[in-house]
Amino acid sequence: MYLTNAQEKLGTSERTSINFYRGTTIDDINPYGNWEERNKVRFGYDSEDGEVWIELNAEYEYRAEYDTRKDADFDTIQFMLLNRESDSVVKLENIKLNGKMINDSDRVLVGDSDWPKWNLEGDIQNRNGNFTVEADLVITGDQPRGEINKLEIMFGKK
Repeated sequence: MYLTNAQEKLGTSERTSINFYRGTTIDDINPYGNWEERNKVRFGYDSEDGEVWIELNAEYEYRAEYDTRKDADFDTIQFMLLNRESDSVVKLENIKLNGKMINDSDRVLVGDSDWPKWNLEGDIQNRNGNFTVEADLVITGDQPRGEINKLEIMFGKK
């Protein structure tokens, strides 16, 4: 998950990430995790604390946090999904912003080797300046180990 003011510049900004293999779960254990077919991803921004956070609920529950500016004015979220494994499907479905469904069947993001992107722009923060995005990361077929398939989320001021 990248925090940036320059869209489509992968790896050039401050970021936080979850290490799924021996990453720390929310109850402070370090298991080797396994993907489920449907994995819940949630991330958001707390303007009062100036904190960005991401949660992944697969076989185990993981959470990572990153301190940034308080009361920031974000207006863009970009989702990118990389799938380099030809025998599998990786997609992002049921995307919600602040509890409200924002996608339909035409906006399901299906990963491939060209980093498909989907932007959410405009009024993304609630009246308190916070936002929460949640989605289902759906995986079918064999998944490779390591950093082959990825979901990256960038957000900032356009």
